[in-house]
Amino acid sequence: MVNCDIKFSSAQGIYYSGQTLSIQVSLRFEKAKKFRSIYVVFNGRAKCSLSKNYGTHARRQRVVYRAEEIYVNTKSYLHGNETTEATELSAGTHVYTVACALPPELPSSFEGNYGSIRYSVKVVVDRPWKFDHTFEEIFTVLKQYDLNFDSSLRLPFERQKVSTFCFWPFRTGPMQVIVKLPQTGFVPGQIVPVTVDINNDSGTSINYFRLLLMKYVLYHAQTPRPKTRRQREIVVNNRVEKNILGMGRTQAQISLEIPSLPPTNIIHNRIIHITYELKVCAKTPRCSEDLEIRVPIVIGTVPIFTGPPPMASSSSDGADGPGFNPNLPPPSYEECVSGKDDMKEEDSDNKSNTKPFAPMYPVYRYDVASHSATTPTLQSPPPQKFYPNP
Repeated sequence: MVNCDIKFSSAQGIYYSGQTLSIQVSLRFEKAKKFRSIYVVFNGRAKCSLSKNYGTHARRQRVVYRAEEIYVNTKSYLHGNETTEATELSAGTHVYTVACALPPELPSSFEGNYGSIRYSVKVVVDRPWKFDHTFEEIFTVLKQYDLNFDSSLRLPFERQKVSTFCFWPFRTGPMQVIVKLPQTGFVPGQIVPVTVDINNDSGTSINYFRLLLMKYVLYHAQTPRPKTRRQREIVVNNRVEKNILGMGRTQAQISLEIPSLPPTNIIHNRIIHITYELKVCAKTPRCSEDLEIRVPIVIGTVPIFTGPPPMASSSSDGADGPGFNPNLPPPSYEECVSGKDDMKEEDSDNKSNTKPFAPMYPVYRYDVASHSATTPTLQSPPPQKFYPNP
């Protein structure tokens, strides 16, 4: 019997691209065993799989479209190598340490219905003429997205829609709805304040508003030929009771909290693109269709704060995390709101104890605006304990 314990230098198994990942591997043997080698594989990749059925009945055919990008694929030997002969290890616990430098442009971890951006460490005990012992752990990688470096996200946003309602044989006057946001860049944990101005000459009242946060994931497969699929998910669905009369001008204040979500991802990855949108729906009593306004927003990892944008980090070793905002306390890290997924893959050769996993994202559980003008304090990534080589 072989047991394996993998400890990450980050307590929650969270790393930023550009940092150095360090792990401690403890192998416990109940009795002495022969092995050719023990090695660790650090792996990171994006992949997607889309299927579609063509034809009918006997001629029905299922085609699977796939794509894959490899970001990390590093093997480190802890004992022996691929050419050595089998050696015997005594019973008891054997401890090894190993580190891996993560490339600076890794995209953030993501788990979706048709694909994933996944990072793992796999410990393999290579046994001659027998099945290998394989142990795998998934960890989170985050690509820093500092909203302060995109000046357009600081600007107020306004969008309007004018509708008339037809109640045969008459048509009503116009209802004008204007949706205003103070900015379009936000981070998980932040409250999105939405102002809705209504100029109503339709005679049709508004019973309530529905405020939705939409996540759109675009999957791009490449083989056997290009194929794209767009998945839409309602992440937050808030009903806000507001009784707006059918005539006159009024204003409504509604809000929505951003939960733990992956940052907007439209670069660093050709397979999976993630975007977000706020949808404001005005519900009227006599119409089946809502009066709807859509506002694109961007979700990052560092919030917009008062003052000029900070200078880009010149650190190359990732010790302080690239792009961290020095004016804010560090965020907490919470599991993705979608919950844990089963990590087993159809093409995986791992027969071990891989557990369900959910990526963790930075969440700011405080008022960002009130902290942005305070005395700067260094914001650091999750604390790490680097395991020295024995």
